[in-house]
Parts: sequence; structure tokens; C-alpha cells
Amino acid sequence: MKYLPIAVFCCMFCFVRNLDANVASNTTYIRTIYKNTHIRKGPGYDYPVFFKIKNTKNYPLKELITYGDWVKVVDFENSTGWVYKNLITHKKNSVIFINPSYVYAKPKTSAKKIALIGKGNTAMIIKTKDNFIMVFINGIKGWVKKQDCWGTDTD
Repeated sequence: MKYLPIAVFCCMFCFVRNLDANVASNTTYIRTIYKNTHIRKGPGYDYPVFFKIKNTKNYPLKELITYGDWVKVVDFENSTGWVYKNLITHKKNSVIFINPSYVYAKPKTSAKKIALIGKGNTAMIIKTKDNFIMVFINGIKGWVKKQDCWGTDTD
């Protein structure tokens, strides 16, 4: 009986905390919906901007937790911050290149090389097949290796 008040307090603390912050159960990739997005140090407009995603619509981010109207995210360079929920969408249809990557005409490395895409560029996902992703970037449609991209379910 001596520890009952402590146990009740701990249970209530955990219950209340879970109401405010929801941890993403699986890897959830999201993307920005505007060209310029501020990522903040905390969940609110009163927190300073940690970094800005400039001139890149559909920038992929990994969702970590939500807190009210804010989502804690991490990018492909492991920078973590908070973004307002109306600036992102849960439609996961873009990847960012973590390595320079060739774009192939078919989903195999022996296929014709169409282009070379540099690190940090964002592409729209069309479909996936085995270890390849069909992407659309700068008017080019072709296949890239999944291992060269970040923001896929295989990360």
C-alpha cells in the first residue's frame, strides 16, 4: 500500500503523455507540399527555425512522432526538427538521392543509362520493381537503384 500512490501517478503520467505525443509505429515517410518549408527546434511557432527546405516541393521526411498539430521529422542527413502538419502530406511518393545515381531505361544495371542524378536531388516515385524505383525527375522517367535513394520502405 505504501507504493500505491507512486504506481497510480506513474500510470497516469504515462497515459497523459501518450495522449499528447503519438510515436509512429512503423517507418512513415511523408513529404512537404510547399517549395519552402521551415523546420523548427520544437513543436510551435515560438521555437526558432532550425533549418529551411528551400525551393523543393515534395521533399521526403521520416515522421518520428506527433505532438498536437506538429510532427517531429528527420531528413536524409539525420537533421531532426518539427514541422507544422499543414505543411506536409502523408502521401509518400518522392525520394531523395543519397548517392549519385544513374537513371536506367529498364530496371537493371545492364540497361541503357539515360542520366546521372546527383546527391540531394528529389524525384517522384512512379512504381517499384525488385531493387529499382521508377522515378520522374526534371522531365526524365527511368529506373534508379533503391540503395541510392532515401525515403523508401526498404530504408
